[in-house]
Amino acid sequence: FFFFFFFFKQKTAYEISACLVGSEMCIRDRLVGNNIIELDLPINLVYEKIWWPYIYRQNNPDAEEVPPIESREGELEPMCVVYRLTGVDGEAVENRIESLGDIKDTEDPEVTYASSSIFAENLPFGIGIEIMLENLKKINSLEAKNQLVEAIIKVLSIVAKLKICRKMLLKVRGTNLLAAKLIDFLPAYEASEGSIVDSLIYVLESIIMEANNTEEITWLQTNVVDVSHINKTLQKLDQTCQRMIDSKEDMTKPNKYVGPLTRILPYFAYGSKEAVGILVNYFQTWVQFSELDEQRDSPNKRRVVYHIARLIEIIESIPSQIPIVSDALLDSGVTQAIIDYVKKWMVGEEAMQSCAKGLPAALKLLIGVCKDHQRTQILIYKNELIEPLYNLSLSKSSKPYMKEIELQAEIFIEQITESGDTCKEAYNRAHELINQTRAEKRKQAERKKAEIMKRMKLQKTEGVLKPKVDLSIFGEAKIEEEKGYVCIVCHEGYQAKPADVLGAYVYGKKCEIRASGSFGKNYVSAGAVSIVTHFNLIHLSCHMNAARAEKSMKQPKGEWEGATIRNSLTKCNNWLPIRGGSVTDEEYNKAISKYFSDLRKIVKTDESRIAIMLHDINFMLKKFAYEESFSHYSHGGGPLHNARLIPFMIQMALYLGISGDYTCSSLKETVASFFSVVPEIEKDLKAPIKVDCEKEGEEGKTERELKLSADDLSYVCTIILVAYQNNEWTASKTMLLKAIASVATYMAVNGVTAKKREKKGPTKNFDITPSLKVPEGTGLAKVIKEIRPLLIFMVMIDKFKALEATLVKESTNREEDMLQYYQKLCTEHSRINDLATEIYELYNGKLLEAESVEALLSVLQAPEDIEIFAALAKSISS
Repeated sequence: FFFFFFFFKQKTAYEISACLVGSEMCIRDRLVGNNIIELDLPINLVYEKIWWPYIYRQNNPDAEEVPPIESREGELEPMCVVYRLTGVDGEAVENRIESLGDIKDTEDPEVTYASSSIFAENLPFGIGIEIMLENLKKINSLEAKNQLVEAIIKVLSIVAKLKICRKMLLKVRGTNLLAAKLIDFLPAYEASEGSIVDSLIYVLESIIMEANNTEEITWLQTNVVDVSHINKTLQKLDQTCQRMIDSKEDMTKPNKYVGPLTRILPYFAYGSKEAVGILVNYFQTWVQFSELDEQRDSPNKRRVVYHIARLIEIIESIPSQIPIVSDALLDSGVTQAIIDYVKKWMVGEEAMQSCAKGLPAALKLLIGVCKDHQRTQILIYKNELIEPLYNLSLSKSSKPYMKEIELQAEIFIEQITESGDTCKEAYNRAHELINQTRAEKRKQAERKKAEIMKRMKLQKTEGVLKPKVDLSIFGEAKIEEEKGYVCIVCHEGYQAKPADVLGAYVYGKKCEIRASGSFGKNYVSAGAVSIVTHFNLIHLSCHMNAARAEKSMKQPKGEWEGATIRNSLTKCNNWLPIRGGSVTDEEYNKAISKYFSDLRKIVKTDESRIAIMLHDINFMLKKFAYEESFSHYSHGGGPLHNARLIPFMIQMALYLGISGDYTCSSLKETVASFFSVVPEIEKDLKAPIKVDCEKEGEEGKTERELKLSADDLSYVCTIILVAYQNNEWTASKTMLLKAIASVATYMAVNGVTAKKREKKGPTKNFDITPSLKVPEGTGLAKVIKEIRPLLIFMVMIDKFKALEATLVKESTNREEDMLQYYQKLCTEHSRINDLATEIYELYNGKLLEAESVEALLSVLQAPEDIEIFAALAKSISS
């Protein structure tokens, strides 16, 4: 037996009844995982399909798939259900889950609920469905025995999922009884039993809609709901109208009592021409748009507003596979009356001013009746209404009364263009108008371009447009073409918008690092982020404006959901600023603060901003060194895009030092701390060094157990990239190469290899020199496999230091060099882009193709240090 959410609703209402009057009525919204859950959903399935994916993705933001719930039984957390008073914080914006069919569900209800078929069988005590209906028939109100009603309706909602049970319900004319009970129970909807009415409507809808196929259509035609139920429902609509007039309510908005009526009326009428005729004739009396145009308010006008609003709700709620209402409206002349009224006002904006209250409603009705309805679309086409509505959809009036009209016209045209084969004439006419507009816009653009070229007196030289005279017609200002980076939204850069901060979309992934200052000690973990990019640049102002616009859309998008679309469909969750132009320190500081604020949403860490930034650079350079994919998680961007971002990551790191976040001396202390531990591991490596080729996995140690690792060495190199002068870097190369040899050997001896850390190894044999080969399957091969990516990493550091040397004339003070380098990074974007591209080409060529340590040392300009690795080869036992 399933437990449903309405049980919890009653329980919660009972517990707070001492505090709230009518509390069960008030508690309407139930939120699970930021979704509003309907009452008739089983709790166990809500947990499995809504809560479990929600909580798993919260705890594992980088996970691409949610594992089956059965595999994580030990990790399951209690489900949090939030009950909220409807309307307290305004209209609900969360997604509403009305059935678990809204969630991706591959289960076959015929299999899941197969055991319920027993209710359709002729048992010794009778047919189960008939027995339930007989019991329900005896109850005329919800004042008593409501628990029995709840149980019956809940069971019916389950058995109605099976074809055999739906057939039986229709065969015994169950729809008639359920319709009668719905009308009987409606007075309780505004009291405390709204959930029962909601569930009953759901059962009726499911029975009629799921029976709507070729095999079962005869059941509906021979077992329709009695016409009397239509009349009773329409009487209640009239009564509600009068009550709303007396209480001076907004006639366009349905109250809780009206909602069930308009929702179920189409289903009452389905399958019976007589019932549909009664329904259409009732509303035909009130389709008086001229009454809406009147300025005065009157009871009759309020009734017209009320009934037209209800007709719109009914038409919008009818599934497209039930065309009977649209057919009836067309045959009765209502559709033609709507078209005539719309045509009457398709004269001009001034003429529409007096009918602003009537035209939006008429257009809504027109949109509803023509949806996937061929006959209506043909009539619209013949009345030549498509072109004026299309022109109206293009207009952008500043007058408030026109905005709603233009919106409805736009929706109408969108519906016609998506209708496909429903009416080929209307479809082709709409697309013809769209193509004409596009062609006209292209012509206008060409004319404007030609006019500008004529004014500027441009001439084409070697395929490039160049001015042959001065540009004095524009006054003193000089018009310059953007030579640097430009925004993907406004297509302007630091020349056109010198004060607007430009930045790159990036995607950050949580990583674990060794906490600062813990070299050689017990491993202390800390959080950091590894970022990648597609190098799509955007102004911060353009990004924020777009995010605000997307948040206010009919279907709102999150900040990074919309950004992903702008970022060439590459995932992103942060924005890294690139300073240039005349951006002030204050604006750049704000941009940096946003970067670190969004970064700390990805990972919680106590590390300083400079430590986080250095690890950012370190992780990116390691992806080059270990030939890792840059797009595995972000689904876009490659090595070239990321190489172009590195100089601006360095730019931010330099600025943090200039602004006082750190000093070069403090970073150099971290480097000294690393080198003080290197002799300790060298003591453990006494010749002949034995490397067990099989010692890894469970037999080997982990990086946490090592005093030093390759990650520590690469981080120290990154510090040197930022904090050391070029002459200091050159002087430290030999010491770093010795450290590479020692750390790589130390890791191999302890069973920690590139393979174990899930890095990609070399794709070809890698030797020390062409003449000093490394035999495969030996301990030396294992060490050299670890050395290769570390050498590539060191060469990358060397080339980015060379980029600095190209831009900066070195002084005797690192702080002065940092300031000078930082200023160049702010002003020479085009040159920096070219230099970064050269580094990528070197990496993609010589570095990846290098077949020996000697070849990489040659690129590093340290060929004499080959002796370090030759000696290492001799000391490792084969």
